[in-house]
Amino acid sequence: VFPDAEVKLFLDADPAERAKRRMGQSGQVETGADADRVRAGLEARDAQDRGRKVAPLVQAPDAERLDTSQMTLREVFDAVWVRVRSAIRP
Repeated sequence: VFPDAEVKLFLDADPAERAKRRMGQSGQVETGADADRVRAGLEARDAQDRGRKVAPLVQAPDAERLDTSQMTLREVFDAVWVRVRSAIRP
């Protein structure tokens, strides 16, 4: 999106964790079959996004991958903030 950005991060998480988060956003209780359905939907969308011809979902070669699977929202914010702060310090 911003090819000349000083900090480039590619946020990622395990599909099972993403499904759990999605279900929590919508107020659903996580159950086996429902979680599997949501995870399958996320994985299908990811595959479609990675395979599209225009602007495919790929990590930029110079971006750092940040796996947020085991992180809270605050931990993700802090990890991003540390990287941004280190890039802008003189």
